[in-house]
Amino acid sequence: MIDHMLLLYSQILPLLLLISIVLFSIILGTLTSLTGMIYNGLFRNGKRDGYGRTTDSDGRLVYEGHFVNDVAGTHVGRVDEYGRRMGPGRVTYADGTSFEGEFVGDIENGKGKCMAVCSITMMTMVVMMVMMVMMMVMSILT
Repeated sequence: MIDHMLLLYSQILPLLLLISIVLFSIILGTLTSLTGMIYNGLFRNGKRDGYGRTTDSDGRLVYEGHFVNDVAGTHVGRVDEYGRRMGPGRVTYADGTSFEGEFVGDIENGKGKCMAVCSITMMTMVVMMVMMVMMMVMSILT
């Protein structure tokens, strides 16, 4: 009896996986980079998308959370049974950019607030000021 169940399970599992790929374009898998980083989590259309976990070659946790179109970020809000963001929420990506608004099927949808991070260093500010002063002096001299 158990042998028949295992045989049936081994025949049905690939079919269920194929159906989930076709219907949702979502699969659970593992990606190992050339540098030894290991990602375990959800993929959509061949990219990290949804909940996942990345560890370095020594097994230390590097990032755990949401990925959107291969970009790491954190999400506060509801998710469905597949880990897709839904309803009102906020996502903050690894670069600091964030979106607050509605999500449908793990995608930002409709109106919301998007915040971008501007990382101008103090040295950049000094260089810009010096260039402005030089341009003012040049315009006075000519």
